[in-house]
Amino acid sequence: MQNPTQLSGTTVDLPEYDDLASALGRGDAVLSPAELHGIATGLLIRDAATPAERLHRIVLGETGAGDVLADETARMLSALHDTTRTQLQDSELGFELLTPDEDEPLEERIQAACDWARGLVYGLAEQGVKTSECPADTADFIQDCLTLANNEYSVEGVSAEEGESLYMELLEFLRMGALMAQEELQPTRAAPQQLH
Repeated sequence: MQNPTQLSGTTVDLPEYDDLASALGRGDAVLSPAELHGIATGLLIRDAATPAERLHRIVLGETGAGDVLADETARMLSALHDTTRTQLQDSELGFELLTPDEDEPLEERIQAACDWARGLVYGLAEQGVKTSECPADTADFIQDCLTLANNEYSVEGVSAEEGESLYMELLEFLRMGALMAQEELQPTRAAPQQLH
């Protein structure tokens, strides 16, 4: 089960990874749930007002009304979009990545984290973000995500404990990098000062 985020006394959960994978498969989408969540995150860290329909078009294209499978997938996409936006705006930094459960093989979870990084870069590109125009820290983070997305990683020869530790560090790097990029790409506006 995914880690919930507590916001104002309510629990905000990302969809279950396997449930989303099944819905994506039925809807003929070629993305993994992790990559999809990365795309949603990239869209939203550039502009928190991005509507869920933007994610629908990226994943489903233009589907006809009444397509039951597409409608089901669209509902899950909307839930993912809304939960991602809520988590990104959490003042307690409760944002989490959507990755396979911890009982899945480590290599599969590492691959999912790399898929997430690929999705994030795609989502930012969809919003017109250019690394050459980003603050240095965000540009470096995007470049690191590209490196993760374009390489294959193996845990061969690494102890289970070391592998799990590296995986947790990778997730935290991606999580905090996304929050940092959001702050730099759409900084919180200070409240206007009152004149006396």
